[in-house]
Amino acid sequence: MNRREFLKYASRITMGAGAAPLIPRLISAPLLAQAGGSNSGYRAIVCVYLDGGNDGNNTVIPADSYYSQYATGRAALAIDRTSLLNLKATSGGRLFGLHPSLKNVASLYNQGHATWLCNAGPLTTPYKKGQTTVRVPLNLFSHSAQAAEWQSALTQADSSNGWAGRLADLLAKQNLSSSPIVVSTSGWQLLGSGTTTELASIGAGNNAVAVLNALQSLTPSLNQMDSASSSNSLSNTISEMQSGHLSTTKLLLDAASTGASIQTKFPNTYIGQQLQVIAQMISGRSRFDVNRQIFLSSVSGYDTHTLQLSQQASNLTDLDGAVGAFAAAMQEINMFDQVTLFTMTDFARAHQMNSGGGTDHAWGNHHLIVGGAVKGGDMYGTFPSLVIGGDDDFATSGLWIPTTSGSQYAATLAQWLGVQSKDLSNVFPELSNFSKSTLGFLG
Repeated sequence: MNRREFLKYASRITMGAGAAPLIPRLISAPLLAQAGGSNSGYRAIVCVYLDGGNDGNNTVIPADSYYSQYATGRAALAIDRTSLLNLKATSGGRLFGLHPSLKNVASLYNQGHATWLCNAGPLTTPYKKGQTTVRVPLNLFSHSAQAAEWQSALTQADSSNGWAGRLADLLAKQNLSSSPIVVSTSGWQLLGSGTTTELASIGAGNNAVAVLNALQSLTPSLNQMDSASSSNSLSNTISEMQSGHLSTTKLLLDAASTGASIQTKFPNTYIGQQLQVIAQMISGRSRFDVNRQIFLSSVSGYDTHTLQLSQQASNLTDLDGAVGAFAAAMQEINMFDQVTLFTMTDFARAHQMNSGGGTDHAWGNHHLIVGGAVKGGDMYGTFPSLVIGGDDDFATSGLWIPTTSGSQYAATLAQWLGVQSKDLSNVFPELSNFSKSTLGFLG
């Protein structure tokens, strides 16, 4: 075996496009080496990032007298009222329906296991239309800027780390877990990068186990080469890579394969495969011996400037199938109360249709939260008025001004994982700009 052959196998699991191979730097060996805690009180959060900006206006839709207001603004993009999946009335008496592709999500909501956070987005401080002395997030409506602001929870400066990474850093200091691990199934994400926490990554679907088998088959050769006293570059490469990293990689993949006994069938979609691997890792959590984990997944295709009706229907069908299977899998392994899934996305879409049969970039959006700990069957946040050019519209095309910040959303998840109220500002520096730090959608 030569250096090229070895690196071909090792690089099968990567941090993401253009990143270095996994084994040298992807997983923090000390992170797992310190593991010695208990799974008692285990909790995990699972992010599903909808890359491109999901159209929330056609995801959560008024089903009461405000439907006509919705339909007027949407024009040809309006979903027929009779096609909506009806949700039980909110505590405020409002009626909403979901996009017809979200059958599993609607069922989870009506069972009290899911909720929607309405009209949330990156905010520096509370903002009302026309205020000239209040700062808005930098580079509004930019994919890269808004994604970074969602993932960093910082709206006025670039950041090299994300709120989930900072959260993992803090949990380690609080000793709630001897080794909190942030794991991505879709390559590198700013969200999971911390100061002391490195982002681990694992491929989605059966490929993860296939890579494990390939690496296991190479172990005797690697050990033999490593034990031989040599100054050649291959031996040095092996010695460096095996310094805790190969065994850590194996541990990560072992956890996924341990959960292979889950009987719930997942859809053969990209997001379905990612959530399947995450479910398997949660099932195999004893391999890590940690009691707090953060999982990151991502799926693209939500930037619907054209052909929105068909493209979003396909996207939401995939999302619904994956989320429904994940919820069923967590119930199957009795972890539904300990695991919370949530969505984020770049931004919303304008309420008005563009000339290409799609929608352009907007701001405040609706976000899904699912799990046994969710205080579901009700809406959180404030639903916008849907009046084009009205007080809730940043411009004149239905760019809803968020009434809840991304920091408040994420802080609610962080508090559920065990961060004390006094420490939330260490993870979310802009949180003090808002009257409420957390939103109460988790029990």
